[in-house]
Amino acid sequence: MTWAWDSLTVLSEQGGNLLRLLAVFTLGAVLMFGLLRRTLGETLDTAETLLLALFGWPVMWVLAALVGFLLARQTGFGPGWAVFLFSLFGLLLLPGWKRLSAPFGRVSSLGWGVVMAFLFSLFSRLAFLDGLLVPSYFDGALHFQIIQNLMTDFGRWPWEVLSAPVSGYYHIGFHLLTVSLAFATQLKELPTLLLLGQLMLAVLPFPVFFLVRRETGSILAAGFAFLLAGWGWNMPAHAMNWGKYPALSSLLLLQFALCLALVATRPVPDRMKWVFWGVFIVGALSAALMHTRSAAVLSMCVLAYWMAGFWQRFSFTWRMFLLAFLLGGLTALGAYLEAHSLLRLVFDPYLRAGLWMTLLVVALLPFGVRRFGRLTVTCLLALLFLLAALLLPVPLERYQTLLDRPFVQMTLYLPLAVLAGLGLAGLSKEPFPLWQRVGVTMAVFSAVFVSIGREYPFWASSCCILFRADDAVVLDWMKDQLPADAHILIAGNTLNVLPVESSVELRGVDGGVWIAPLTGRRVSMEHQGLDFTASETHRALCARGITYIYVGDGAERFDLTAIQARPEWFAPVLSLPGAHLFRVEFCQQNPALGQRWPQNRHDGFAHVWKEQRR
Repeated sequence: MTWAWDSLTVLSEQGGNLLRLLAVFTLGAVLMFGLLRRTLGETLDTAETLLLALFGWPVMWVLAALVGFLLARQTGFGPGWAVFLFSLFGLLLLPGWKRLSAPFGRVSSLGWGVVMAFLFSLFSRLAFLDGLLVPSYFDGALHFQIIQNLMTDFGRWPWEVLSAPVSGYYHIGFHLLTVSLAFATQLKELPTLLLLGQLMLAVLPFPVFFLVRRETGSILAAGFAFLLAGWGWNMPAHAMNWGKYPALSSLLLLQFALCLALVATRPVPDRMKWVFWGVFIVGALSAALMHTRSAAVLSMCVLAYWMAGFWQRFSFTWRMFLLAFLLGGLTALGAYLEAHSLLRLVFDPYLRAGLWMTLLVVALLPFGVRRFGRLTVTCLLALLFLLAALLLPVPLERYQTLLDRPFVQMTLYLPLAVLAGLGLAGLSKEPFPLWQRVGVTMAVFSAVFVSIGREYPFWASSCCILFRADDAVVLDWMKDQLPADAHILIAGNTLNVLPVESSVELRGVDGGVWIAPLTGRRVSMEHQGLDFTASETHRALCARGITYIYVGDGAERFDLTAIQARPEWFAPVLSLPGAHLFRVEFCQQNPALGQRWPQNRHDGFAHVWKEQRR
């Protein structure tokens, strides 16, 4: 239970910031709860309405932020527009909501259980932030840079003022949401981004609980699916190591829309169906604003449910034949993807690290098919469509597929977790002796708890932490000591998540990716394999006006030995175990390069570094 102690450590350090963020989260959830109660009345019970409000909380904030941003383009008022519009939505809703005989409905034990489960889920996510100074991976620096720009210039699209890779639309919904929350809570951008990511992860399992309970009526099966969705596999939580904040946030709103669509297909008054579909459209648009690929996933799920409806109309023999054909197609497609070194990574969380949980889902599958055929086949078709999307090209300037490998990898948990819940609910309906059903249920829950205790990664992965304490010390010095026109070279590498060889831009591989957003200094990137011993390299750096070279820590970085081998060209300025800064020397037309690092001050910064390590 060391993760619990680490979560307590983070809570003691970030408790005040977390409470501020929870305040705006609560306002968003209350506003969504009030909207659903005002429009749907008693169509949903209080617990279901609470669940929808819990994972639909960002919708009103996203819409207010978008409209506020468009207004700010004309008025220059800034993020305050978003807070104003959100408050206006609440004031307009309040009179009609208060006229209800029971505005909050009847709070059941399930409702209180949902609240307690959310608090536990959030607490378990805090361990990820222990020792994490900034978001992981190069994507984290990119999101921070966009948010930083919007905080100071709320009325301009990020791609109008930032260089590549922000050269076009880049998930503007998430960044507008983060800026609005930072403004409303008066938090800095970094703690807002870090805490918001864990808050989103904490809520992600609840839509699965809603879907399974709504379909089966079993709280036990819904709880089982909830456990698998949250902690059964290392996805979707591991995606936070890749800085996939917009993608994970879009998954939350995508599931919000899917839950509304499922309810709308069930027996409800005709007038209410239109309300459900209206809120569904709002949720779907909000998810697409968060991440455009969620629109493709939503379309696949809707198509899968429609096709499963046709499947239900066939005779039993034909249904079994078509089901066998579907399972065969899934197996063949999986084998094809497994044969490709890049695409096979999509199965890592499910066929390698989380194999036992996946086998458990497979074992329960027949019971789900027998009792809840349509939704089970929907999940199987959704799995097929998600995997097939890895191979389906879309007509863009550069080769792209409908979904890339990381997005599919972090999404597969959703149909798998729902299948698990349906299977357990189906098993409980079989005419087995009670002691057998109870024994099997206890066994599957025990298997999940054992798997979570042994394999689940509560902490940030060291593979993706690019910025550490030594980087922080060096960047602090750079911000204070380097001239404003310093031009710093950082290391990069290509990243390809598509099944073809393509020339893609370089991505940062060490703490150097944070130099531009945290110090404001100009940076350029070159491949980490650059040969610093070659005279051509030195001449090229001088010609481009490169004045400093930054070398971070980790498996991927510039060759430190090669740089140190040419002290006549690259003079050491600051050197710590995990971060190094060199000055480019002997350029014919070299601008002012700043002062050398005084030797008598090195011990002082070494002391600072040791203090930050503690």
